[in-house]
Amino acid sequence: MRNAATNIALTLTDEEAAALAAFLRRAGYSEFRECSESKAEAYLMLQAACHLREVLQRQGYGGW
Repeated sequence: MRNAATNIALTLTDEEAAALAAFLRRAGYSEFRECSESKAEAYLMLQAACHLREVLQRQGYGGW
């Protein structure tokens, strides 16, 4: 099966975007592993979070 890309539009307040960016800066593999069913799923979650963090950073919510 081929992985298709999904484009997601999301509207957040400035406070929500800043808070989400802060969480994504702090969260690591262990946090995602606690919420996942497997190591593979945790790594996929982490990869998706990294993409989101990059988008937030480009929008000025990186803070690092």
